[in-house]
Amino acid sequence: MLRQAALFSATAAALAGCASLTPTEIDERSSVAGAIRTAEGTARRYPTFADIPATPRDVPTVAQYDQTVNGVRGEGAELQAWTVANPPINLDTEGYVAAQRGRTEAGGAVPPADQAQRTESYAEAARRRAQPPPPPS
Repeated sequence: MLRQAALFSATAAALAGCASLTPTEIDERSSVAGAIRTAEGTARRYPTFADIPATPRDVPTVAQYDQTVNGVRGEGAELQAWTVANPPINLDTEGYVAAQRGRTEAGGAVPPADQAQRTESYAEAARRRAQPPPPPS
């Protein structure tokens, strides 16, 4: 405790030498000496409490900030869940092809027997819908 008090006293004494309430001399060799002299001689108006601007009226309330923050957190949670459900695409295309071929050969991705017939009937229905209507009479 005594050691801390001594250290504090020594620091305070050292800093007291740096503080001065009297104006210091201007170094005439300085490139800003003229600007300092001008600034010292200029009468300035000091600000008052009346200079403080009015409270802005378009600032959101705490509840609005809370709602926005919770919304962003919810969107972050949704994004995190989506990212877990949709992992990044594997850029190893050769490995992907080999895995898909393996799945197909193992019977995991075999289309139904009537798939070709269903596809053709869907295409025929789409062609019928694509015919232009008869001209107006």
